[in-house]
Amino acid sequence: MSLRILAIETSVPEASIALSNGSDLTEESFTSQRQQNQLLFEPLQKLLASLGSKKLDYILIGTGPGSYSGTRIAIAAAQGIAIVHKCPIIGIPSFFAVDTAGENTTNVAVGDARRGHYFIHPVSNKDLFPKPTLIEKESFINQINKLKENPENSFFTFESRSELPVTGIERKLPLATNLINYWENLAEESQSLYQDAVIEPLYLSAPFITKSTKSHPLINS
Repeated sequence: MSLRILAIETSVPEASIALSNGSDLTEESFTSQRQQNQLLFEPLQKLLASLGSKKLDYILIGTGPGSYSGTRIAIAAAQGIAIVHKCPIIGIPSFFAVDTAGENTTNVAVGDARRGHYFIHPVSNKDLFPKPTLIEKESFINQINKLKENPENSFFTFESRSELPVTGIERKLPLATNLINYWENLAEESQSLYQDAVIEPLYLSAPFITKSTKSHPLINS
């Protein structure tokens, strides 16, 4: 039986939404730096309207790493839709939403984790819930150069390559259609693990909280 699946990938500025409706696969996309909350709903409404009276079987969300606010907005929108359609929401790391480099290569995700740290993480279908380890710049460069010695390693990043202190890293975008393809090819056991997991953005590090400044003495008097 063909399932009806909605996928939302907003962890990068080049956001995408896809709907698998039986044999038809439709994708809408938009680009936004900080306006996902404004731009998401028009293409989302367009895809949902194409369902008519039919109900969704699943909603998939790309959980990053990437834009925290973009991912949270997608999760919030999905929660509202899921209430109407009475379907589960599945959070999938956006690492699995990129085009694969080939069967004989190992995909390695790299990125800037900010605050002087970077990450390197081999992407494996057996590692459903990746937790990238953060490393400092010098160690990052050394590890990348060592991994490049193996021609079977293929690197990608979600970010502008100019943000990385190394060259030769291909920028790949996570796509909503790839989330659907990934989900449909997963073993039932892995799908069950995803369904039991809490849906939240893939955090690279704890949120940075700015300490409040001291108030004016007159305010405390």
